[in-house]
Amino acid sequence: MISQERIYQEVIAILGRGLDRRIIGDPDFSARIPAFSHFVIKIAVSHDTTLSIKTAIEEFNQWSCRISTANVEEEHPICHVTCHLRPLLVQAANEFTPQMVSDSCDIYELVPA
Repeated sequence: MISQERIYQEVIAILGRGLDRRIIGDPDFSARIPAFSHFVIKIAVSHDTTLSIKTAIEEFNQWSCRISTANVEEEHPICHVTCHLRPLLVQAANEFTPQMVSDSCDIYELVPA
């Protein structure tokens, strides 16, 4: 069985690749990111998402925040990014998995710290 930590690492890698594509492909988006930023990537889902997936995503978001801010140097800004997952694909999933995130990652939003 894969550990929760390993699942989270896979999910953050998927989200990071998507964020990289967004930064490279959208100059307006990338212009809003301060130089030398460290990213905290979180996931958002619609209000009607099943409780078990909402809970798993809340736990992932807490882990992501903790890991992402653990070794940030004071002079480097922290940039919060929320990835909004497609509601229909999330609803079709019955558990929080890297594949579910990969299939349903849709919109990246910069969120003020």
